[in-house]
Amino acid sequence: MALAAGTKLGPYEIVASLGAGGMGEVYRARDPRLGREVAIKVLLSYFCRDVDRLRRFEQEARAAGSLNHPNVLAVYDVGTHEGAPYLVTELLEGATLRDRMAGGAMPLRKATEYAAQVAHGLAAAHDKGIVHRDLKPENIFVCRDGRTKILDFGLAKLTAPEAGDATATNLDLRDQTGEGVVLGTVGYMSPEQVRGEKADERSDVFSFGAVLYEMLSGERAFAGGSSADRASAILKEDPPDLRATGRNIPPAMERIVRHCLEKSRDERFQSARDLGFHLETVLTDSEPNAAASFPLQKKRIPPRLGDRRFGDPGGSGSGMVVPGKGSVGPPGSELSPAYGFRRNSGQPSLLTRRQVGNIRERFDRVAADLDTLAGRRTTSSNHTRCGRAP
Repeated sequence: MALAAGTKLGPYEIVASLGAGGMGEVYRARDPRLGREVAIKVLLSYFCRDVDRLRRFEQEARAAGSLNHPNVLAVYDVGTHEGAPYLVTELLEGATLRDRMAGGAMPLRKATEYAAQVAHGLAAAHDKGIVHRDLKPENIFVCRDGRTKILDFGLAKLTAPEAGDATATNLDLRDQTGEGVVLGTVGYMSPEQVRGEKADERSDVFSFGAVLYEMLSGERAFAGGSSADRASAILKEDPPDLRATGRNIPPAMERIVRHCLEKSRDERFQSARDLGFHLETVLTDSEPNAAASFPLQKKRIPPRLGDRRFGDPGGSGSGMVVPGKGSVGPPGSELSPAYGFRRNSGQPSLLTRRQVGNIRERFDRVAADLDTLAGRRTTSSNHTRCGRAP
């Protein structure tokens, strides 16, 4: 039953309905104690029939509330209203990942950015011993500023049957369209969940791989006409190669997806933290103009006492460094490799932004060393003059 504006749930006051889903309805509400707006998800009363299961849900929801991570939805409170459990969370502005993928596959860089954030959020939850169990595009929210948030930690624990109950037939009977109950969306469940085994952190990694595959290809990793078909595909089949989609997917990204979707949990990434590290590597390698040649600003070294400057045979004091076009040093010499410059190759070097920054920093150190050396020579020359007879 929908709640009208002004209805009180404990200290919270309903402002408006934000939408309904398979597990209940979400409302915008106000917390008058802190003067802030929150989101309240009121679950169906169906979920409180099993008192022990509801207790486990409340425990896990409170554990999720202990998480403090920018990529995990903040949980503020839990409670019950007329027998129906509810969850109080931060109020987000944006859209779910499912909505963002409505037009098909996402651009590679954007998909990698979102995926890396989700991996970091999962790692934070796993560090606290919290497993999501129902990771899917509907449970990933993309805020207006580009941050991703993982939603609904603990809710899968409420709806999932005990280990050993989740057979393929059971899944087909209790699909997401049946009685409004979501039993973990079958197309994103890990093989061990399909078999009714206990889920762990690596189960979330498999679900993450299915989501990432869909972000990159625009197609579900495990398709089928029914839940039983999808469950069978998860157990026995591999999704088509990402290259078959015709998109330019880097081999490194293809390997990451495949590694996530291994049938045996022992052969997957063993932690979401490792997964996030590999995604960050792909993200760095895919930076625009990552292999472009970046020109350096000319570094002018001011002349001192009319001395001819290193690397400036004309004595104009305008010595400069161009990557791959020579080196700073005495005539006929090259700068020590300790400073990180390449020896003369006759061709401009292809540098990343980070390498350019390192070169600039090292060049400044070289210039400072040269200035110090010139200062010492000037001081030595003055002492020598002072010791001479007129």
